[in-house]
This record gives sequence, C-alpha cells and structure tokens, in this order.
Amino acid sequence: ITSVTDALAFLIGASTVLPALSWFCSFAGIGVLLCFLLQLFLFMPCLAINARRAEANRLDCLCCFKAGPPGSIERYDAPGGWCYCCKCKCCKTPNKLATFMEKFYAPAITSPVGSAITLGAFGAMTLVGLIGISNIYQDFRLEWFIPADSYVQDYIAANEKYSSVGTRFSIYTPDVDYFSKQAEMQALSSYIQTTPLVDRSQGVSDWHGSFMAANAGSLTNGVYTDADTYHGDLWTYLNGAGARYRSNVKWSSAACNCDPTAAACSSNDCDPTAGVKAGRLSATLTLASTETGGDRYGTMDAMRAEVAGKMDGAFPYSFEFLYWEEVGVIGTELSRNLLVCGTVIV
Repeated sequence: ITSVTDALAFLIGASTVLPALSWFCSFAGIGVLLCFLLQLFLFMPCLAINARRAEANRLDCLCCFKAGPPGSIERYDAPGGWCYCCKCKCCKTPNKLATFMEKFYAPAITSPVGSAITLGAFGAMTLVGLIGISNIYQDFRLEWFIPADSYVQDYIAANEKYSSVGTRFSIYTPDVDYFSKQAEMQALSSYIQTTPLVDRSQGVSDWHGSFMAANAGSLTNGVYTDADTYHGDLWTYLNGAGARYRSNVKWSSAACNCDPTAAACSSNDCDPTAGVKAGRLSATLTLASTETGGDRYGTMDAMRAEVAGKMDGAFPYSFEFLYWEEVGVIGTELSRNLLVCGTVIV
C-alpha cells in the first residue's frame, strides 16, 4: 500500500508545469515502483530461502554447517537473554524503562486527564503550526545555493548594504513596423516613464521616446506621416545626438547596424528606409516591487500584462525572470499536488 501511494503521489506530481520538477517526480515514481518489484522478485525469495535455512537449523553466515540443538543459545527476549554472548551485569538487570512505561506512563496518558492533556498539547501545537504557515512566503535567491564562506556572499552583502538597487530589465519589441506603430511605441514610453514599478532615478533607456522628443518639430499631431522621413530622421538621430541608443535598435539593413565610427565599417550600403527590425527599452525596477518572491512575481506578471496591452508582441524580460516565474507557480503547484496526492493516499 505504501509503495502504491508513494508511486502514485510522485507520478501525479509529474504533471506539474515545472519541467525539472516533473522529471524528478517521474524518476522518483518509477524508482518506487522498481523498489517494490525488487521486494517481490528479489527480497521475498531471498527471505524464503533464509526461512528454509533456519528450518534446517543451519548457521546464517555458514549455511553449510548446522547449529547445535535448539535452545543452546538463549533468546534475546528471554530472561537473561543474550547472556550466552554477553556476561555483563546489565544483561541480568530488569528493564527499568519498560517497567516505567508499562506501570506508570501508559496508564497515566490513557486516563481521562492524560487524554485531555495530550489533546490539549497537540491542539496547541497545531495552532502554532497554522500560525507559522500563515507567515510563510514564497521566495528564491541564488545566493542561498552559495556556501556561506564564499567571496560571492561577501560581495552580495556589501552590495545590498552600500549600493543596492532594483533589477534591470528591458522591454523588447521584435518584428514591429515601427512607423505604423508610433502611437503604441509612445504608449510604451509613457508607461515606462510613469509606472510606479520603475525606479527612474536609475535612468531609463528609451530610444523611441527620446527620438520623438528630439524631433518634435517634424511631427504632425505627435507622429510622423512619411515612413522614409521617419526612418531617415531616426538614422540621423542614432548617429548623432542619440548615439547612446544605437545598440538598442536593429535595422533591417545589416549595413545600418555597423558602427560608423569603426574603421572597418562602411555605411555606404546602409538603407534606413528598409526600416527597423527590432528594438528595446531598458529601465530598473524599484526595490519595493522586488522585495520578496511574491512581490517579484506580481511585478513581473503585472508588467507583462501592461506591456502586452500597450503593444502586441512586446514583452519585458530580465534574466532574473527565470527564477521569478518558478516562485509564482510553485504555490499553486504545491496546493494542487498536495490535494491530489492526499486524496489518492486516503
């Protein structure tokens, strides 16, 4: 029964959305089943063979030899048990602990007063446990997997003490017709400049918003009306006043992505009118929005929804999001698996 319930619990857990956890559950579930099969087809036959040996009165380690007459060695639970091998005084002394348990402890704990005290004690422990559960929060930090005496821990502690900032992230806008999506790009610029999730004191890298602001005189109702003018002005801006944003924009024309200040670069083949292929905006999240695992997942989830609502195909990303994603789903996975496995076992 134990093997069946354990195997089912693990195999049901393999349905989790977390790949690594699913693999572990599959491995463990199959492992339990194989252990059970080994019990049936290896351990039990060996036990039967050993029973035949005992019935034949043969020695366990030297089964080719038979033992002496039955009873020549005292049983361990008989009076003076094992004193054939152990001549010490303690073997002859009655078991005081067993006497205490039988004569005093068991009658006391099974009496009405003892039962009430036992139930009260475990009730109090249950209450304390429930209070503790209510204070648990989900979190994950890479430094928890680093030895305490590692210099990395020293760096992390010093960084948090003297120069702690939020997590840097980028909003990616791949495969977008930026000319026709000027309004959406401006909505993203407005969002990143106004959302309370962003720490603007750490700087915001917004190439499109800066470009539009720098060329406000060329706009009609806040947008460009000619695609070639839009792309030509953008090329000029990124190679002039907006040079610091050059790496944030990828042109469809490969020659346009070459650094014009590099000796090996020739921009003669650059065709800005071919358009922009991809771009990114960057900023830093506030410390308050990334304090705990739940905060980080909520921040990431809210930002994804907001960005997707501003422009189809746009999404925020940071390397840290890999770990925030797990923290967000592990609670739901835990509750579901505990409920399902508990039901199966019951």
